[in-house]
Amino acid sequence: MAQGFSISKLSSYQVFDLCYILISLENLENHNISDFIGYV
Repeated sequence: MAQGFSISKLSSYQVFDLCYILISLENLENHNISDFIGYV
């Protein structure tokens, strides 16, 4: 795997993952923690 290609791809995925994690953490306030763990 080319280093430059992997970095450009991972950067975009990491931003998406950060947003998804933040949204998931906010949803923990309205959902059971056991339900959240079940989705992981």
